[in-house]
Amino acid sequence: MQSAAAEGLVIGKRYRFDPSAMVTVMTASTDGSWITRTQIEQRVISRSFDHPFKLALMLNEVGSASALARETGIAAPLAGLGQR
Repeated sequence: MQSAAAEGLVIGKRYRFDPSAMVTVMTASTDGSWITRTQIEQRVISRSFDHPFKLALMLNEVGSASALARETGIAAPLAGLGQR
């Protein structure tokens, strides 16, 4: 869902849609997710990348999720893109 929201914002920006309006619509629609409610406008659109969630912790969590996916035979190609 997060990737879809980001891609949607990029596509809309190409068409000169207002990013804040797009986030409002996405948050109110079926796309509404934690990311669109709490991060996109507050961090990405405002260009304020001061979120306290540390990259090392995120990499650890994605690594754990990737390992679980491998163990169960589930394809998770996006998770693998961020691995070292």
